Amino acid sequence: MMFSEDGHKVDPIFLIEELNIIQNEINGKLPFDSNLNSIHFWEKAIIVKAFSTNGTLTFILDIPIVAEQSYNLLHLYSIPNNNDTILIPKNPILILGNDEFAYPHEPCTEIAEDNVICKHLEWQPLLHSTDCIAQLLQHQEPHNCTYATASYDNNIVQQIKENSWIVIMKQDEVVKTICNNDVQYQRNKGVFLITTDNNCKVQIRDRVLMTHKRYINQRETIPLPEHIKSCQCAEHHCGMGGKNQWKIAQYEADCLQGGDTVFRPEGVSSEEGVDGMVDTTLQTDDDQEGRP
Repeated sequence: MMFSEDGHKVDPIFLIEELNIIQNEINGKLPFDSNLNSIHFWEKAIIVKAFSTNGTLTFILDIPIVAEQSYNLLHLYSIPNNNDTILIPKNPILILGNDEFAYPHEPCTEIAEDNVICKHLEWQPLLHSTDCIAQLLQHQEPHNCTYATASYDNNIVQQIKENSWIVIMKQDEVVKTICNNDVQYQRNKGVFLITTDNNCKVQIRDRVLMTHKRYINQRETIPLPEHIKSCQCAEHHCGMGGKNQWKIAQYEADCLQGGDTVFRPEGVSSEEGVDGMVDTTLQTDDDQEGRP
């Protein structure tokens, strides 16, 4: 769909009027309401392109014309098992529908916390899929998976949101929580998710986790995953010298809908705690405290 405003900026009222015309012409629903209350959503969704011919500069507004569809956008993080083996997905993001899934071929555009636009998706049926992550989602023995070996000492702290961290502890550690004048100590081992607010901070050894947001939660601790059977592990050992010993490769993000998702290799059931899987960024204590 095309419209033009020669020699003038496209002001919000003109844009909304044109969007209403487009909606009537396609006889369909646009991703957002075509009114001024949604103008900030449209500003994020519209991509501006430009070209020049014969001394004339032309701007093109690339407007997504898609109906709203409910799905879960999963961000995958890897968790090493007791043998330091991790599962690496072919894509750090998976889009999950009711009975189908897709991997985005290009970055999705986040419009709001629970609203994302993804383009050019190739949907695949979830049932009988040979995809490794799709099999894990159905609680099946995974095949066609890529594994790697990661050597690390003691703790992995992976920030997944401004106020949330996945923490992996190979040995018992004392976790200190400070909320104003209240100080608590808890001994933990395994994998757990910490979410904190601006009134509290969490200390694990010399690493302090803190944020400016306003709530705190620590989900149930789960044990490290058991040994993965019949897997070929590519050797990707991390250097162990000094503090900079962690980084292997990075698959980042957080879950926009349906909670944080952390898939586990064989041996950890879905009832045991954190729900989700696959990031191979292992951070160091010399990272900025409480920040990515």
